[in-house]
Amino acid sequence: DRTLADPQVFDVERGARIRLRIINGATATAFTVDLGTLRGMLVAVDGQPVSPVSGRQFPLSMGQRIDVRLTLPVASRAFPILFLREGAT
Repeated sequence: DRTLADPQVFDVERGARIRLRIINGATATAFTVDLGTLRGMLVAVDGQPVSPVSGRQFPLSMGQRIDVRLTLPVASRAFPILFLREGAT
């Protein structure tokens, strides 16, 4: 239930290449992962490699895990990543 007014912040190197592992621990809520201005590459679902899929938004079902590879820009700034509950505004 965090918002842009109360973000959780992680420091990473400029231009870093990271693997973002996202786990939906909810039992009755689906989410959309929104990378904002970043473009990611979905590389695994539930621990199994998949043909890479490029995008800025990825759906996430209950109990599902996805791995998204990101290459961050060299610009020194914050890049918000939002998790939107299905049916929420």
